[in-house]
Amino acid sequence: GVSWRILIDELSQLLAGGSLPDGAESVWRHRALALAERRPDSEEERHWRGVAERSCAVFPDPIPAPAAAALRRWREAPSRVATAVLDRLPLALDARPDEILIGALAVALQDWSQVEGTVLVEWETHGREPLDDAEDPTEGIGWFTTEFPVAVDLPARDIAASERLAWAVRPVRHARPEVPHHGYGAAAVAGRAVPGAPLTY
Repeated sequence: GVSWRILIDELSQLLAGGSLPDGAESVWRHRALALAERRPDSEEERHWRGVAERSCAVFPDPIPAPAAAALRRWREAPSRVATAVLDRLPLALDARPDEILIGALAVALQDWSQVEGTVLVEWETHGREPLDDAEDPTEGIGWFTTEFPVAVDLPARDIAASERLAWAVRPVRHARPEVPHHGYGAAAVAGRAVPGAPLTY
């Protein structure tokens, strides 16, 4: 949606006989150079070391089967589910839609595994948070993907079924803001903090 907004605006300018400003590649070029030169600070290193040291209760060991052998199931959610995730639940639980989805994932994994503890989730975001004050990614076209591991505590198994999602979302709301610099330094633990479950939203 972000890219289309920009493209439609620029096409409208061109069709009206206008011109586009120079430097259309500056956003991507600045991002690539900044990421290549960036080094995590002590706060980031401490955070990512802590994440790498957390054990994943649901998947304590890396899954040996290749990705091609993984079981894949697709489900199409009805509009009422989408409305609940995007509108009603965020208002009721004071959380973002992606936090709601992580909480629901935690409940589902706990039902499946019957364990308590922590699940390590690979969180993927749009990655449009500025790297520094000089960057403005809002006018960049494309998907600025950022991926980083987040350790999420599973809810206690003795909680009433009607309250489990709310309890699951609470630690997620605390875990996400603790990620320093929007997760850009997660490469510091690449290969050591291996997520057991991915989430793309």
